Amino acid sequence: MPTAPTVPAGTKDCGITGALSGWPTTTISPPGAYACLVDALAAGTPAQMRAIVAGDHPSGRQTADGYDVPARRVTTWLVVGVREVRETVDLTDDGGTATTRTCTGLTEAAVGSPPEATGCS
Repeated sequence: MPTAPTVPAGTKDCGITGALSGWPTTTISPPGAYACLVDALAAGTPAQMRAIVAGDHPSGRQTADGYDVPARRVTTWLVVGVREVRETVDLTDDGGTATTRTCTGLTEAAVGSPPEATGCS
């Protein structure tokens, strides 16, 4: 199971959105779920947030009532300055690897979906 980095000291914890926490019926984030992260990026305030979404492969786990649960894809954003966010995408539970890149922005998240990083290198 993928793990997220610990929130660094002096960094605001913007929380976790978990599409799999209500699997299989409740899989979207509430409106405004990413506001803390977007606001921190605009202000340059150190902040971290995680989003867990369904992967492409089965996890081998089931809900208490027998539904198959997909593998997890975990994205962690760490705001380190004005228009500077480090995005780590961990696909290890879904059969991939973890990658990190530095980006300058985030798209406005559609209701229920995590934002996408922009201006990445």
